[in-house]
Amino acid sequence: MRKTFCHYLRLPAQILAVLLLMVVQATPLWSFEDNATEIDWEALIPPGWNPAEPFERYSDVEIARMSAEEINLLETESQMIFDAAPSVQALNGEEVRMPGYLLPLEFEGNEVSEFFLVPYLGACIHVPPPPANQIVYGRYDKGYEVDDLYTPVWISGTLQVDRSSNQLGETGFQTKLDVTSGYTMQVKSIEPYTEPVQ
Repeated sequence: MRKTFCHYLRLPAQILAVLLLMVVQATPLWSFEDNATEIDWEALIPPGWNPAEPFERYSDVEIARMSAEEINLLETESQMIFDAAPSVQALNGEEVRMPGYLLPLEFEGNEVSEFFLVPYLGACIHVPPPPANQIVYGRYDKGYEVDDLYTPVWISGTLQVDRSSNQLGETGFQTKLDVTSGYTMQVKSIEPYTEPVQ
């Protein structure tokens, strides 16, 4: 993809998500004493699913020549594909541990009890959300004190293949963003992110 693709398409979140999904490298799975298996974000994507499909029908030149209305139609189509992104059924009910960034939905003081876990910093903030299979809706009844939303965490718990839609509000804005997640987790623990030991 050349720079003109991003420049003319004006879909930063979709492009970023597609690029991340295309270049993500598989990492080993690690087993822990609590029977949770460490997974990466690629494990949440069914083999063969292609989030770039809406973009591959057009060349960079064709995209550059699109009208604002055509761009809006492509944006709508790509978000529909992202919202309907399939999940990996084999993960249903699995005890897993995975890294990511918290996007709080429910706060009590500085403690978050309900959130989205997303794979990269800035997902869903001021830009359209990533594919549903790259969003985990989590509940942590104990609450986790959030000092910095820019710091990644590890979460552990039982993963469920369960599509849900929640509204993510942005500070200072009246409107809320509808976000579809392909997975949910009843979280057992949240810890600051550290590199896995190999």
